[in-house]
Amino acid sequence: MKLASYGIAKKLGSTLRALAVAAAVVGLVGAAHTASAENKEVKIGLAAYQDLLSLTIAKEMGWDLEEGLDFVFIETEWREGHEFLASGAVDFTSSCDGDEVSRAEKIPDIALSNLLYLFAAHGVAVRGDSGMKTYWEFRGEGLGKKAAITETMAQLKGSTIILTKGLGMDAALKKAAEEAGLTYPDDFELIDMSHFEGLAAFLGGSGDGYIGGIPQRLRAGKEGAKILFDESIYAESVLHCGLATRLGYIEANPEVPIKIQHIMFRILQYVERNPREALTHIVDEVNKRTAANMTYEELHAAWNEMEFFPSNARWAFTTAVSPEGAQYWRAGLEFRMNTYLADGTLKNPVDLASVYHVPEVLAEYMQQYEPGTYDWTFGIAKRRFQGRPDEFKKVYGLDY
Repeated sequence: MKLASYGIAKKLGSTLRALAVAAAVVGLVGAAHTASAENKEVKIGLAAYQDLLSLTIAKEMGWDLEEGLDFVFIETEWREGHEFLASGAVDFTSSCDGDEVSRAEKIPDIALSNLLYLFAAHGVAVRGDSGMKTYWEFRGEGLGKKAAITETMAQLKGSTIILTKGLGMDAALKKAAEEAGLTYPDDFELIDMSHFEGLAAFLGGSGDGYIGGIPQRLRAGKEGAKILFDESIYAESVLHCGLATRLGYIEANPEVPIKIQHIMFRILQYVERNPREALTHIVDEVNKRTAANMTYEELHAAWNEMEFFPSNARWAFTTAVSPEGAQYWRAGLEFRMNTYLADGTLKNPVDLASVYHVPEVLAEYMQQYEPGTYDWTFGIAKRRFQGRPDEFKKVYGLDY
């Protein structure tokens, strides 16, 4: 289920709880590092997923303190995070680009600021005894992509599918339905539940299909479920995920998201160099907070296979920011925006650059930490668009 793109397909060489903020703090500070009044406290709403819990490595290693920050992690359910952010209970929250698009009219002051991973694991799980064949089984029988999708979706027509609405997790389902000649969502019955409640309902016998995160996908697999298809079959359905914040916070604290991006790259490079130690830490954090019972082997198999972690600025730019990138930011956001316009979540089109500040943060990060990389990426792009600042802004999402 690999995605064919620069960086994403490459092998890695070295391989409300928030209302009670004080009670919800998680993560350990390394013995050699202590917080001080000189460090800026940054409250982060953190959903209990393996990708986002990688941020706890920074806390344990003291890397936040080395940047003059003091991370305070507040456990939240995914959909709660934006409400916490809007209320000021947290400074950043777990998010994917679909969240910002779907909420743009209700909470217009929020944008995805930091890219941590590209998520391709939202797949439709069905029970192992359902008699349904997967997309990959149809491809193995010699069917082309469109024919395999059509046959796969014909099995799902009229099915009841449990998922969490408004997060973009049904993007691949919608596109596959349309490609197969079905009407989405009319040809299905969709039940809106949280990831955890939805999984419990599905395992308890409710619904015909279920879409959740990786811990839920793995748990369902342990109970005999199989994945009919996932986001890896459509590049535009792959979600850009990491941390979101308020635009007002960026204006008041422009250095914070830049430092966070540096810390993120440091974490991901550490995972590459020390997969056993790093991934075991993440598994322990997941299992403290959920009933996933995740193992190191499961996470190791999913890392850079079901979701992908750009561990350096060039990889992030070439994959997600450049218009030649396989997961180009505007293509994905336009796809999600059109989905939300069609289903009534949005009434009007969204200024996509206003909800996706990753290019701006990445450019500032490069200028401060990797000026040579900036020249190779944004510098070349600016020379290509010399004299055309409006086109540059539309393509790259930041001012010329």
